[in-house]
Amino acid sequence: MTIELLESLRSPQGSRALEEAALYDDPLKAVTTLRKSFPPELASAAVEMAFLRRKAVGRFPHANHMFFTRDAFEQASSYAVSAWRARRYREFSRVSDWCCGIGADSLALAEVTRIEGLDTDELRVAIAQANAEALGLEEQASFRIANCLAEPPTAGAVWADPSRRPGGLRVTHPDRYEPSLRALRERADSVPIGVKCSPAIAHGDIPPDAEAEFISLNGELKETVLWFGALKTADRRASILPEGLSMVPGEGRAPVRPPGGYLLDPDPAVARAGCVDTLAQELDAWRIDSTISYLSSDIPIHTPWAQTLTVLDCVPFNLKRIKALIRERGWHAEEVRKRGVTLDVDATRKALKNEGGAPVILVVTRLGGKTWVLIAERRID
Repeated sequence: MTIELLESLRSPQGSRALEEAALYDDPLKAVTTLRKSFPPELASAAVEMAFLRRKAVGRFPHANHMFFTRDAFEQASSYAVSAWRARRYREFSRVSDWCCGIGADSLALAEVTRIEGLDTDELRVAIAQANAEALGLEEQASFRIANCLAEPPTAGAVWADPSRRPGGLRVTHPDRYEPSLRALRERADSVPIGVKCSPAIAHGDIPPDAEAEFISLNGELKETVLWFGALKTADRRASILPEGLSMVPGEGRAPVRPPGGYLLDPDPAVARAGCVDTLAQELDAWRIDSTISYLSSDIPIHTPWAQTLTVLDCVPFNLKRIKALIRERGWHAEEVRKRGVTLDVDATRKALKNEGGAPVILVVTRLGGKTWVLIAERRID
């Protein structure tokens, strides 16, 4: 993709090419057909864009009108996450989006305030502007090529999405982001700022003055956001989407007791935010081990905060005996989970491979310092 090709795709001829490319599932057939009516480069670009738009449908509500590059698409947040974060900026009349990329976060911010997106990549800035215009948000969003650290902030608040793949290599430590978390944190002394970080950021790498919000979407932990200054509302927070629910750690510890009839597997955001005990208290549940984030109950619980499994049996972990038990009960081990123990999940699943029978989930975990397995089935409400 180039700026010239982007402009070609936005032209009347490009629009026709995109419409035709969207009719084909086979890229090779699409390119071959489109090259009969359009210039070769335009045909290839239209097929690639149609492919990316098809992939983006589940992540962006207006994907069929947006423009992407493959790498920028992979790095962009889903709209549901972007819109959730944007809520914090509603009280600010103007926000600056640093490292705006193709504008995925900018578009969500533009729905609640005026934004200016900054990025050093000329093509991504052009795509961000094209996306804003395609969605009718050009009055709310503007974009320009700039190094966000090279000038003082002029907006009331900042959103920053630093690259975690500088030079094409994935990095884990936030001070190796580009720009680094350290550099962004320094700007927080003069302006409220939110910074997107890896969902796996180490707790020790979270600055003590930041709120760490762990955000999951459909049960998958997507990112950690660090909020500074006036954007901070707590020390730790778990947020789950699409439900749009949030939880902060409370006081007290949950009791520890042997597993009951139901096992609750908290959303990963709950565990990362340190809210397991809080969730247990809200659900009148208990921990099955003081160091493990599984909860249990004697009654079925339906909650968006955790997946509930029905416990069928609970036995000490011994692969030979478990295999015999599964065969005897007519079960089929469709899934093996582990937590707090050392276990080769793939090897265990292969060792337990059997055909037919009622599907069960093997949850291998620690109880009272020893390794046990809970044999469970998915609860269907």
